[in-house]
Amino acid sequence: MQQWQCVQSLRMQSCSFSGMQSVRRIRRDLLWTARREHVEPAGKHDPFRAVVLSICGAFVAGFFARGRRTLVARRCAVRKVLALKDSKAEPRPESMYDALRRLNDHAAALGGNCLAVEYQNNCTKVPWRCRHGHTWDALPKNVLNSKTWCPECARNRQRIPAQRLQEHAKARGGRCLLTSEHNRSRAKVLWQCKLGHTWEATPDRVLNRGTWCPKCSRKGRTRKKRSLKDLQQHAASLAGSCLAQAYEGWKTPVAWQCHKGHTWSASPSSILCQETWCPFCAGKARLDLHQLQEHAARRGGECLATEYVNNKSKVTWKCEHGHTWQASSDDVLNRGHWCPHCRKIGLLRVRDHAASLGGRCLARSYKNSSEKLLWECKEGHRWPATTKAVLYGKTWCPQCAARTWHTEAEVRRILETIFFPATFPSRYPSFLQGLQLDGYCPNFKLGFEYQGEQHYDPENYFHFGDLSSFHAQQERDRRKAILCRKSGVRLLVVPCFVNDKRTFVLTALLHWFSWAQIAPTELPRC
Repeated sequence: MQQWQCVQSLRMQSCSFSGMQSVRRIRRDLLWTARREHVEPAGKHDPFRAVVLSICGAFVAGFFARGRRTLVARRCAVRKVLALKDSKAEPRPESMYDALRRLNDHAAALGGNCLAVEYQNNCTKVPWRCRHGHTWDALPKNVLNSKTWCPECARNRQRIPAQRLQEHAKARGGRCLLTSEHNRSRAKVLWQCKLGHTWEATPDRVLNRGTWCPKCSRKGRTRKKRSLKDLQQHAASLAGSCLAQAYEGWKTPVAWQCHKGHTWSASPSSILCQETWCPFCAGKARLDLHQLQEHAARRGGECLATEYVNNKSKVTWKCEHGHTWQASSDDVLNRGHWCPHCRKIGLLRVRDHAASLGGRCLARSYKNSSEKLLWECKEGHRWPATTKAVLYGKTWCPQCAARTWHTEAEVRRILETIFFPATFPSRYPSFLQGLQLDGYCPNFKLGFEYQGEQHYDPENYFHFGDLSSFHAQQERDRRKAILCRKSGVRLLVVPCFVNDKRTFVLTALLHWFSWAQIAPTELPRC
């Protein structure tokens, strides 16, 4: 009786075991129990009975182990089926609504809307509608990241009605031999002048750049003979002077002097035709040894070179602490490099640099220039950045920098809404001689400049404590205004301290346009 009670207890224990481990454990316990309990009355061990009990125990343990594994597997399968049903019955996740809201907000900012009712991913097309009622399908990543929009409106902006070309040609006494109703501004068409000459030219060159019959222009061209007096008058109009004693030819360089006393040599053709002026004021002058010595003296050191080859050749420098090293003038003057011994970075230097920009470095330790540290600007914005990006890359708070670009885009959006379908992209027009306009439309001869805080504050972090950078910024603004005025371009300057930019833009445009020309038209209902 005691033997079967032992087997029964082991059988109950086997229900909590699984696999080969439980089988081995039960077999070991049965063998030990059989050896201890199942003995003959005379005290002798019965091996046959012990073996039988061990085999029975192993069979019972395996049976219960297999049963438990089957039960666990069935329970897991039921849980998976229930979870799958629950996932199908659940409403759409919140991220889908967030994505649709982001698409709708972006479309509303462009005057349209997103017609999608569900969002799968960034590479699945969804329907859109612009403010003129055009509908099309496009990928969200193209609309959000590549900044594409209505293809029909884009095609309409490039099309020019044939009637407009005919009227322009008629006003000049000629004809436009275009056969289609519309034409792209950069596709060549056939023109005819009043003398019967025919030639091919794009509508953009004829309408916007004022070109006409090339044969007639060559016939009527007369060469004006220049003199020294012409050079002196042109220099005086730019507040400078021509230092030449005689005029030797259109391509022969002569000496010039600007209002700041800079002197340089340039040909009359480059000054009068290409409208160039002082290269020192424009920051394009060729360096010489005297300029290197002046720059080193401003930084408390000196240039030990005796000759200067070019901006890539290395010369010897000496800092205020007596350290000497070799570096090219391009590295020192243009990239801001100085003594490599003094510029070894430490936590103290990092904090001093942040304090000079009105902020703080919140790091407690410094390892190397490639490790990201936590920074804080004077507005309280915090961001991680490497030391070399802040010290050598001259970067600072990304949130403060984003304000300038967002505000510039806001002014561009206001102008493009007023003068639709005209666009105002950022350009480098030829009449500015390498300078940039934040936005320019040749059709209206209208450009705009959004001037951030760096245009008015010499201590703004854009200049990084360099007063010459602020003066160069003011000189570029002044020269930009002069060149636009000479070229007949209307320049709209929007200061950063203007709050209501739309009202400011409309008021400024009234100096050049009538209210009927700039009054916003009513948008069609979607």
